[in-house]
Amino acid sequence: MSLKRLIKAIILATISLSIPVSLTAQNPPASTYQPGFWQPKARVDLNRPVAIRLINETNMMLDYDLTTNIEPSPEQISPGNTAILKGFALPVYILINPTDTSSTPNSSPPNLKYDVEVSQNNEILVKIRKVAPDTPGDSTLNLNEAGAIYIY
Repeated sequence: MSLKRLIKAIILATISLSIPVSLTAQNPPASTYQPGFWQPKARVDLNRPVAIRLINETNMMLDYDLTTNIEPSPEQISPGNTAILKGFALPVYILINPTDTSSTPNSSPPNLKYDVEVSQNNEILVKIRKVAPDTPGDSTLNLNEAGAIYIY
């Protein structure tokens, strides 16, 4: 008799494992996203060639440089022009700043802001624009080993 009960228990346990279970959603829903600079702005596919296009949308000359100290350094982008970076090792950190950081009395140099998107051909487009001196700006773009793009 106990063998029959054991067989029934095994059969019921096997059947119950194959029946879909309905889970109810939490209210409010759980979320792992936490806003802040630690969230990537975009991602690239590292299984394809990657290029970075810096687009100077300001009216100022800009300096840019990789933190790997590749010569010559720094390079410059004139207003309205672009620079393309290829063949870099990951992780890569790119520093971008106005060439002339002097300011007139009682004013601060302008801050820069980077708008980032990834094109269909896996090119990182970085549009660099000027923002008011009292607006927090960006100075560094980081492409890490996993293909995530961060702005600091």
